[in-house]
Amino acid sequence: MFGKSENFKEEYSCSIIKIGEIKPIAGKDKIGFTLVNGESIVIRKDQVKEGDILIYASNESELNKDFLGANNLFESNSYELNSNASEVEKYILKNKDLKPQLNSVEKNLAKLDNCIKFVIRYESEVATAEGDEDILYDLSQRLAKSTGFISGYINRNVEDFPSLVEFVNEAEKVRAEKETLFKELKSEIEANTEYVRSRVGFFNKTGRVRSIRLGGVVSKGYLFTLEELAKYNPKVKDINLEEYLGQDFDTVDGELFVKAYVPVVPEKRTKTSSAEKRNKKIVRFDRMIEGEFSFNYDSLLLPKNIHKIKPTDSVAITVKIHGTSFVCGKVHVKTPIKLPFMRRMCNKFIDLTGLFKKYRTIDYKVEYGNVTSSRKVIKNKYINKDVTDGYYSVDVYSEYGELIYPYLSEGMTVYGEIFGYLTNNTKMIQKQYDYGCEVGTNKLMPYRITTSLPDGGKYEWNVEEVKDWTEKLIKEHPEIADRIHVIDLLYHGTLADLYPTLSLTEHWNENVLEELRNDKKHFGMEKDEPLCENKVPREGICIRIDDDETNENFKLKCQKFYDREKKLIDEGEVDVEMNNTYGL
Repeated sequence: MFGKSENFKEEYSCSIIKIGEIKPIAGKDKIGFTLVNGESIVIRKDQVKEGDILIYASNESELNKDFLGANNLFESNSYELNSNASEVEKYILKNKDLKPQLNSVEKNLAKLDNCIKFVIRYESEVATAEGDEDILYDLSQRLAKSTGFISGYINRNVEDFPSLVEFVNEAEKVRAEKETLFKELKSEIEANTEYVRSRVGFFNKTGRVRSIRLGGVVSKGYLFTLEELAKYNPKVKDINLEEYLGQDFDTVDGELFVKAYVPVVPEKRTKTSSAEKRNKKIVRFDRMIEGEFSFNYDSLLLPKNIHKIKPTDSVAITVKIHGTSFVCGKVHVKTPIKLPFMRRMCNKFIDLTGLFKKYRTIDYKVEYGNVTSSRKVIKNKYINKDVTDGYYSVDVYSEYGELIYPYLSEGMTVYGEIFGYLTNNTKMIQKQYDYGCEVGTNKLMPYRITTSLPDGGKYEWNVEEVKDWTEKLIKEHPEIADRIHVIDLLYHGTLADLYPTLSLTEHWNENVLEELRNDKKHFGMEKDEPLCENKVPREGICIRIDDDETNENFKLKCQKFYDREKKLIDEGEVDVEMNNTYGL
């Protein structure tokens, strides 16, 4: 029932979780917060209690719109997407009619007040201006306009009254009546608004899960119940969620339920072809040999996976660079062989009919070739014929593929991050993250290397080996030194040695995560990125365990970085990495 699509990403998924300790928020009685997958989320104490089994949607994910609509979770601006749209619409339309009336009454009341105040003080201002003909003339003109407005408002002329005082008294009476009308209109609008608010949610039409601050606590993600999910898919109604505790998923009953939220990009800013969108799996390309080349794996979220790191594990902690992912491998590929005409015809007949397959002539040879990609898109045109330059029509991936390939040994694949500016362009790969690069230039930081083994497996280089290889490359080939950046290794050792005062038994996972999150001294967390000329927050850190059997990388991002990214997403910004990851 709960599954994973071929494009599953832990960072943008749902999890079956059990609510742990609910912690208080200072000055707030109705709300508290708890930790879910290592992240804080604010809850209402009357709705959620410790031990509840709920479903958690990750921050910056996009939830299924049918689910949101079935539970009336779209905000009032998108009420038409909710199942109760017809009910809510009546009150929204009422307010649409009432608000112009309210605005008109309010505007006229304000003008009436000003006119009344001037008429009341008119005689005193005349006395003050005695002898000044210009001022006296201006006062008389203002009096005429003020009394004219009041007369129109109360439907009586000033000449109908023996004095200005009685004229003003009548105006005050009418004003009091209009004030009562104003309050009645305002009260009705507020009641309608409150009714609508109680019957809609807070998701905009994109279905994006956004972080918010409540009571000074950052709340990331969204919690919902099995009952809510059942309104979307009744098949889950009788499921025992406890049996699925700890499971991550992005599909429900085979249908995509959650995915990464990606802002809509104006057409002119991206030229990614439909072919790039389709060609997500390497094995779909005829020239590729399955198992030879691998896209980079997604780094796991450290808050959710901190339990996988023991206090005594030796770890390598590096700077997380905010750029775009790059892969280049010297791996086996199929190179076509030109066969004699009759053999080609026979092969074509066999391919069309499916007959006599054992007689098909091999029309390729296997040899080492250059395979370059972004995070999820093959960039070599001899493999992916329909590939385009992509974002801003600049292909930095192929540039570095050509640059780095000559220095790779057979079976070697280098994974790295490209950062700085787009080549010969004033635009940055990631907005404001220059990393000290001059305008129009960029660099590659290798952070992972693998080598194919004779048995078909892969040897995973450790961080020190990656660092040594990069330093040697720069030393032996100074002509490319200005294009290569050595990985920034910040710490190598155990977390127990790094934080010796922490208890190894009492809440280790939670406490060490908190230390890492706020470690300005060792890792520059929540500080500006020192590698950048521009003032931008550090993205975070990456942690790898020194274990030949562990092929995992954990990432921990700074909250200031999250806040900045949220603002950019709110503004509709989309970066090169997102474009190439999701094939926009």
